[in-house]
Amino acid sequence: RLRSFISLIRFIISLAANQSLTILKQVYAPDLEAMFYSCQSIHKFVDDLSQKFETAQVTTDVETIHRTVVKLEVDLLKNWLADTPDKYNEILYLIGRKDNHLWRYSTKIFSYILQKLDLLESVQKYHGQIPHSDDYIRLEEYLQSFHRESDKIERLLVDRIHMDLMLNISEEQYTDRSIDR
Repeated sequence: RLRSFISLIRFIISLAANQSLTILKQVYAPDLEAMFYSCQSIHKFVDDLSQKFETAQVTTDVETIHRTVVKLEVDLLKNWLADTPDKYNEILYLIGRKDNHLWRYSTKIFSYILQKLDLLESVQKYHGQIPHSDDYIRLEEYLQSFHRESDKIERLLVDRIHMDLMLNISEEQYTDRSIDR
């Protein structure tokens, strides 16, 4: 919870250093911790905060505000995921929605999910033939339940796995494999 509060303070200071105390007083509530109990509550809080910044007289341009807001939301979601690792599908749903740009800064979230599921290790160990386990079946059911909306999530997962595989291969192994072909 403290990480989330620190992220919020950093966000406010980065966008409105001169007005940071005023804005912090506006958004701070005794039940601020309760606002971070689910992905949807975090999303709503960040949307409300974004609107406050857009209406406040800050010198920062709107594009910078939006980009920084997205980074804050991803940071809050990442902190929430660390506390509730079994609810990663809620974050995937939120990232997959078309009305936000969370996917742009979601690398750490996807890395955490892949690590939690041991997906990269399974891909390497079984050469892409992932064995059935409860976690993988749950992920597959989640992805199938959203039909076309999961395309973005699937691409991001595949890209993350591909990138990790490429980073794990040594230059010597790469040269050996390319010569064999």
